[in-house]
Amino acid sequence: MWRIGIDEAGYGPNFGPLVMSAVACQAPSELVEADFWEVLHPAVGRCARRGGHLFVDDSKKVYQPGKGLAGLERTVHAFLSCLSHPGCHTLADLLQCLQTQTSVGPMIDEPWYHGGTTVPAAAAAADIASGSQNLKDALAQAAVCWGPIYSIAIDTPRFNGIVDRHGSKGAALAVAVVQLLRACLAHAPADDGLVIIDKHGGRNFYAPILQELCPDAWVVPIQEGMTSVYEVRWPQRVIRVILRPEADATSFEVALASIVSKYIRELCMEEFNAFWKTHVPHVKATAGYPGDATRFLADIRPTLERMKLPMDRIWRKR
Repeated sequence: MWRIGIDEAGYGPNFGPLVMSAVACQAPSELVEADFWEVLHPAVGRCARRGGHLFVDDSKKVYQPGKGLAGLERTVHAFLSCLSHPGCHTLADLLQCLQTQTSVGPMIDEPWYHGGTTVPAAAAAADIASGSQNLKDALAQAAVCWGPIYSIAIDTPRFNGIVDRHGSKGAALAVAVVQLLRACLAHAPADDGLVIIDKHGGRNFYAPILQELCPDAWVVPIQEGMTSVYEVRWPQRVIRVILRPEADATSFEVALASIVSKYIRELCMEEFNAFWKTHVPHVKATAGYPGDATRFLADIRPTLERMKLPMDRIWRKR
């Protein structure tokens, strides 16, 4: 059976991409609702756990500004090593490896993006290799097959286009969820599964969004509210979908998806800040969140106007 987790990074900022990721694995039916922190405990652990484990936790606990990307990076690249795609040596490689077949090329309209940032950027190769081997051993012991992993990076121009078409920034999350789920479920069309999605915003009703997965599917609401639960039924399979707040605290796959999303967004923001630093040498780097983003915009505005860049190329409307 499939276990799939979905989470995002960058929904609230004014600058930089919204990144949403899905991580999936096939597990024996008796493990479909098991605690994977326990199942894979020889190789992985939460941030409070000591030792050489890969950290799988809320990305805000794994990564803290000023402490570098090594914690995120070691986990992401160890899990990527379980997939059968070529190695990733740059940010552009990483985005190419993780994009869905239907997603638009990443950041094609961002003036700051070049994709040449080398990855891994901070974690030592030996640390990644040891974590990867421990993970593969734990997965084999549990008879769990890891993958696929997908990410969608919605750059500012596309984010603003979605807002213009739908009148809501929440539509960007819906677009990404549908693309990611379609890509994951295409891997084994006859298998049942469990999908857990970290819920954001005030939406409680998701049946219309899930119906977009396939016109032939039958979406059955089981519960709608703070936590919303659905069954998506096809003639040959049933997928249970759970949307709940702070799911990265209780779902291993959601926590891992949050780490993948955060890692990609932080790499993107490094390129963002480096671009503006070359044009405005005195400007202090930003994470792109409200408040500080306003300060950053004021610092770069004269250069922005001189470059004749439209505001909606770099600044989100919502």
